[in-house]
Amino acid sequence: EENNEATAEVFIELPEGIDLILEKEALSPNPLINDEVIFTITITNDSKDERPITNIEVEDFIADDSGFVYVDYNASSGDYDSSSGIWSIESLSKGQAVTLEIRVSVPNEGTFTNTAQIRRSSPADGNPANNEDSALVRVSLPTPADVGFLFNQFSPNADGTNDVLKINRVNRDTNLEESIIYNVQIFNRYGN
Repeated sequence: EENNEATAEVFIELPEGIDLILEKEALSPNPLINDEVIFTITITNDSKDERPITNIEVEDFIADDSGFVYVDYNASSGDYDSSSGIWSIESLSKGQAVTLEIRVSVPNEGTFTNTAQIRRSSPADGNPANNEDSALVRVSLPTPADVGFLFNQFSPNADGTNDVLKINRVNRDTNLEESIIYNVQIFNRYGN
């Protein structure tokens, strides 16, 4: 019975300076109900080590009760599985960055948050402080406007609200073909 047990010590030396950076933003952070929002997640290999980082998994799950409805995605590298929320990236060289765009619709008014986080990599990330990021989206009700109403103001400042001048069609609910010529003049607040 004395020889039925043994102990072994294994020393694993992890490479130093392994650092993946996750950044997330929402295009159109102030949409109206039923608009679409594009979340952009960027992963950058900011490691000091020259070896590539492999088997990277990023989680960004769009849950049914999140306030967002998944539409589709576009990834510059790897695959995204919307049912699990996992973005799998095979390999990332030093200095390389890859992006994932997730397009969602926003059917309800309110403030909603979406978070992405790095779940794993090989070798493991030595700086977990920058492995998670969130985007806040404030969904508002549209301003009521009668059919044919021409909005008299818009603010193309890229904040995601009223950035585009819209003209509602007069007979949009009928099958009549319309041939309307619009003459639009745009002035700044100083009349220029």
